[in-house]
Amino acid sequence: TAGAFLVAFQGPASIFAALGQAASATLAVVTGSAILYRIPGFNPALLRLRDAIAFIVYGAYGSATISATFGLASLYLAGATGYEGLGKAWLVYWLGDATGALLVTPLVFAAPTAFRFTSRLKAIKFAAMLALVTTFCVVVFSGLVIEGTYTRNMSLAVLPLVMWAAIDFGTGGAAIAVFLISSVATLATAIGAGPFAGTSPFVGAMRLDVVFSVLALTGLSLAAVIAERE
Repeated sequence: TAGAFLVAFQGPASIFAALGQAASATLAVVTGSAILYRIPGFNPALLRLRDAIAFIVYGAYGSATISATFGLASLYLAGATGYEGLGKAWLVYWLGDATGALLVTPLVFAAPTAFRFTSRLKAIKFAAMLALVTTFCVVVFSGLVIEGTYTRNMSLAVLPLVMWAAIDFGTGGAAIAVFLISSVATLATAIGAGPFAGTSPFVGAMRLDVVFSVLALTGLSLAAVIAERE
C-alpha cells in the first residue's frame, strides 16, 4: 500500500488518484493471494507446474486485472489526462502490474534456493551464468556494441540463458536471471539507450513488458516442470 501510494504520488496525479491507485494495488494483491492459498497444496516456491500456472494466471495476470481496472478508474475520476485512450492506458497498466508480479514474486520466494550449491562446480557454473547474462544484456540492451533498432530483433537472444538458469538452478535461478535482464533493459531504456528507446512511452513500455513476460513465463514454467520431474 505504501509503495504504490509513494510511486503514484510522485507523478502528476492528485493525492486522491494516488490513494485510489494504492487501494487498487492492495486489493489486487490480497485477492490474488487469497485465491492462490485456496488451492490445495499451493507452494509459492513454484516447485510444481500447476503451482507455476496458478501463480501466472491468478497471482500475476488475474490480480493485475483488478489493479489496472480500479487504478485507472481512480485516475479517470480524479481528472488525470494525457493518456492515448483508456484502452491503451488500461493495457499498459495491466501488463506493467502483471510483469512486476512475474519478476519480483518468484525472486522473493525462490531465489534463496539457487544459492544452495551442492558442489564447487555448481557455484562456478552459477557465476558463469550470471556473467554471460550480464554480457548479453550489455550487447543487446545498452546500444554500446550494436546501435540502432537492429538489436530489437535480438531482444530474445537472452532466452537460452534463462532456460539454462531454469534447468540447472531451478525457479530461483530463472527468477534471478530474468530479474537481472529486466533491470538492465529497463535502466538502458530509461536513459535513452538500447532497442526500446526512442519510441513513445506507451510503445516502449509495451515492448519491454512483452519481452519480460516471455522470459518469465518460459523460465518459471520450465523450472517448475524440471523440479516436479525430479
